[in-house]
Amino acid sequence: MSEICPRKVRGALVAGYQFCITLGLLIASGVNYAVQDRPDRSSYRIPIGIQFAWGVVLAVGIFLLPDSPRYFVKRGMVEKARRSLSTLRGQPAESEYIEAELAEIIANEEYERSIIPAGSWANGWLNCFRGSLFKSNSNVRKTILGTSLQMMQQVSRHSPERHFVKNTLLTVHSGLASTSSSTTRLPSCSPLALSTTPS
Repeated sequence: MSEICPRKVRGALVAGYQFCITLGLLIASGVNYAVQDRPDRSSYRIPIGIQFAWGVVLAVGIFLLPDSPRYFVKRGMVEKARRSLSTLRGQPAESEYIEAELAEIIANEEYERSIIPAGSWANGWLNCFRGSLFKSNSNVRKTILGTSLQMMQQVSRHSPERHFVKNTLLTVHSGLASTSSSTTRLPSCSPLALSTTPS
């Protein structure tokens, strides 16, 4: 997505992608909540079937995606990159806008090649772990920072609470069930579980 969208909307599209993932988790939680009391096999078949439906949409959509001009530049096929960029932006291939963006893509690719040593596929991955931990611009430090942010999000229990917050709010505010039953679905160390414990 970030390879083919215009620079001005790249951040908004990536943020929208993350929002759609979170919205999907909320919808999945609602579907699971709706079918939890079904006594037959449909209680698990309905959520799985809905997942397959979205999988089909994604599988078909992959074949409709346009080619990435950055991919073509990395492979040395500049004319194909120009045609791809022209299709993506709806501009003629000779326009100044296409020429300027293509020149930027080529310059970025040349810069990446100048700072990343040439080598095999494995060497490219090993390059992520080269450098010193004590230098701010080393690859190993960037790799640790990027993976640590994702790991800390999971360790902070943000994801489990996002799944359980809907059930907790529904149970606590509806008055249909006791407070103790609302905490049974939450992890024992969750702040939401602690906040609903009777005093």
